[in-house]
Amino acid sequence: MIELSTEQITEAADTYADTEPLVDVEEEHIRMLPKTLRGQDIGKRDVEWVVQWYYRRHLGQYPGQQRQKAEEAFRQNDFNDVLIALDETTQQTSVVDKMQLLTDLSGVDVPVASAFLQFLDPDAYLVTGPRTWAVLHAAGELSKGYPNSPSVIEYNQYLKRGQAIASQCECDCWTVYKALWQIWKQEIQS
Repeated sequence: MIELSTEQITEAADTYADTEPLVDVEEEHIRMLPKTLRGQDIGKRDVEWVVQWYYRRHLGQYPGQQRQKAEEAFRQNDFNDVLIALDETTQQTSVVDKMQLLTDLSGVDVPVASAFLQFLDPDAYLVTGPRTWAVLHAAGELSKGYPNSPSVIEYNQYLKRGQAIASQCECDCWTVYKALWQIWKQEIQS
């Protein structure tokens, strides 16, 4: 069983920073997007970047057709509809309500919506996906493996476990994400 101690989370997040090829652009967007996605200077590329990042962070290991289909579907949204959804999302307090607003957009399922939440508020939200979910499952934090299509309720359970780890480790959810991603590479993939 994987142990998610404070030391393990800290070391894995530090390793992520030293080894992941996208870390510089990710860190730039983690600093920039929370303000940008809430402001008037938001552009299409800013919102498209979140969708692209969700799939492309796998560095070619995500099925290309599925990635292209989702990215194209997202581009079909009217930009004003995207802006309204983001604005309304920031005004909601319920994860369920936030997810509903985001998943109403074309090309946005629960995992991609979780990426938007992470980039809106990296202190409080954790993107989901098969890798990070697998680590929480292997650590006994989640009772089931990654579902084919996570529901909002399943995401909320995942998020609560990630937030509990962040609280325990006195770090933000972005740090937990980096650690889980790295632990997957070190202990599950290998």
